[in-house]
Amino acid sequence: MTIDRTVSGTQPSDMPGESSPLPRGEASLAVEWAQNEHAIREAQRLRWVVFAEEQGARILTPEPGFDIDPLDAFCRHIVVRDLRTGQVVACSRILYEEDADRAGGFYSESEFDLSAIRKAPGRTMEMGRTCVHPDYRKTVTIGLLWSGIAQFTAFREYARIIGCASIPMRPDAGASALAAYEYLMARCPSPEDQLPAGRIAASEPRVPPLLMAYVRYGAVVCGPPCWDPGFDTADLLMMLPAENVGPRYLRRYVERRKPEAGGRDG
Repeated sequence: MTIDRTVSGTQPSDMPGESSPLPRGEASLAVEWAQNEHAIREAQRLRWVVFAEEQGARILTPEPGFDIDPLDAFCRHIVVRDLRTGQVVACSRILYEEDADRAGGFYSESEFDLSAIRKAPGRTMEMGRTCVHPDYRKTVTIGLLWSGIAQFTAFREYARIIGCASIPMRPDAGASALAAYEYLMARCPSPEDQLPAGRIAASEPRVPPLLMAYVRYGAVVCGPPCWDPGFDTADLLMMLPAENVGPRYLRRYVERRKPEAGGRDG
């Protein structure tokens, strides 16, 4: 899930002016924008630790030890920080459609055919590079990331959120990934690339917790998975229609900000 290009120096439009910790969730955790280069590098370092060191991904990056790709410069980066240590323990990034157009496309377009989504009414935003430190993999951490999207982005101005959700191919050569896909299969255009032929689904689907969290929030699977050989994962194109936003996390934050509808959140 990497792109072999150098990092652009272009910055996203309409970046917010200051970070805003969220006064919800566990007292020691806060979600905020990564407002400067140092905070973004903290997120890129965490991504390296999770994707490369823990999961064994072969990441093409201009700086080993940091997961850096060309889209980073066009994205808004959201982090969850442990206030006791100052450590970034979770992160994600948001790419608005207008910034994706300037960047040459969404990340998902490197794996999937988004022509049907591109033609659909309303604008699209992409969520990607989401990861959580192993010591913080609990629902409240993922929920804080999602609340940050509702708190800080122009979510209400967009018809949908899209993104790639990964299922490891190991240790059964994709059998569990295929079973998870069949378990989660939903209606939407299918991408062109699929898992290598000859895979047989495992008897029991094992869906990663992060992917199940997306489904709980109202996301659907848009079609067959794409095999990412660099990460050795089966990537599913997920879509969260605005009208499907579940009440458990996002709706309460979106509704809370409705009086501010005169301005742009992001």
